[in-house]
Amino acid sequence: MKEFLRRKLSVYLYHKAYSRAFFTNYGIAIQEARSSFKQFFTWKYPLSSFLRSLKYLVMAILRIVTGRSVRYSYSFTGEDRLIESILKPIITRTGFYIDVGCNEPRFISNSFLFYRRGWRGVTIDPM
Repeated sequence: MKEFLRRKLSVYLYHKAYSRAFFTNYGIAIQEARSSFKQFFTWKYPLSSFLRSLKYLVMAILRIVTGRSVRYSYSFTGEDRLIESILKPIITRTGFYIDVGCNEPRFISNSFLFYRRGWRGVTIDPM
């Protein structure tokens, strides 16, 4: 019975591109939603940090609804998407990054996308 279910599920997941994309987007959205409150909520400013966390939670839910055509990029010319495509097998796990010349933590940042996915790291800026 277990082998039969595994075969049926593998046929459903691996032979249909739409279902693979849906489950990939669903997994990314769950990962971003789980880490949004952990990363952005603070007790020092409970209301504003709650609203910020809620904003990223809604963005994660919209990713499921709109499909894989929605691709967020926080860098100036899409460098974070380029890095994501190079590290495709590794991006599903959490990792560590060092961003030198980061400008600002959220605006025009090459590492903010990875931070939203649960990665941790160091951002260095000379200012």
